[in-house]
Amino acid sequence: MMVDKVKEEDAGTRNSFIQSLKVANGDSLERRLKKELEEQGILDPNDSDSDVGTDEIHNELLRCQQELKAVSQHNQTQLKRLAKAAREEMSRQEVRNKLLEADKEVCDAYKRIALARSKKKSPAKKERDQAWKSIKDREAILKQLESI
Repeated sequence: MMVDKVKEEDAGTRNSFIQSLKVANGDSLERRLKKELEEQGILDPNDSDSDVGTDEIHNELLRCQQELKAVSQHNQTQLKRLAKAAREEMSRQEVRNKLLEADKEVCDAYKRIALARSKKKSPAKKERDQAWKSIKDREAILKQLESI
């Protein structure tokens, strides 16, 4: 409980400090700091802001920002491409799983028919119909897989 109270007091102190600065954004804060430094004699008021354009650090930051924007755009493009490819691959994988199940059904039907024939019996109509249905289902799944 004591820790929470200290945190609340720190947050209140920070908020009141920020409000006391009366700044809306970074530019106004920078102007205010510059004015304060000029008043204290740390900065020369006659120095102009014209050297901002020739500032090496500023130019390097701008160059890095442009490079970062280009890399970010490239990453976004690649991310979209990969997400699309992943969705397509997932749908293909689902169809492949269905194909595996259909293969098992065809094999089971074949085994039942082969077992009946090994006993010198004719396979029942139900078994034959199930075998044909399994084969046709498998062919339909193959066509579906080819169309993806």
